[in-house]
Amino acid sequence: MRYFEHTATPWTELGDGLRRKIIGHTPQLMSVLMQFDKGAVGTPHAHDVHDQIAYVVAGSFEATVDGEVRVLRAGDA
Repeated sequence: MRYFEHTATPWTELGDGLRRKIIGHTPQLMSVLMQFDKGAVGTPHAHDVHDQIAYVVAGSFEATVDGEVRVLRAGDA
């Protein structure tokens, strides 16, 4: 897949107020568009096979990386 077309890619429902669109991936990096309903909580997990970058488009998001908790807001990554 050389290009990601937002309008042509359906959301995948993950349950509990979470949905995603996989934008693209290589063996080293995965890019995913995530949407969280207000108050939804993701499951803590690790990415051992590849790295993943989170960029907040709107709202705020509490993230924990290597035990450090931060609240990320629009424009943060």
